[in-house]
Amino acid sequence: MLLWFLDGRRLGDSDVMVVQEPNGTSTVTSVLTRTFSRDRDGGVLTCAVTNNVLEQRGLQPVMTNVTLRASRKSSFSFIQCYHSLLI
Repeated sequence: MLLWFLDGRRLGDSDVMVVQEPNGTSTVTSVLTRTFSRDRDGGVLTCAVTNNVLEQRGLQPVMTNVTLRASRKSSFSFIQCYHSLLI
């Protein structure tokens, strides 16, 4: 399962692709396409991934955090997250 959060609040669903790798892991990829206004500058976007193995072992989800930084543009979009997890 892959979830996106912005400043700790869950965002809606995104497209997720899971590829089974020959070494026994799965590569989970999600592309979040959203428009964030400049007032979100400094906001923290989090991608959290978990699976049955992590949950059974009582381990926390694997997370990646990105701090949004405004440029001269008025918005941000297209953010990708991927993780390889042992299944």
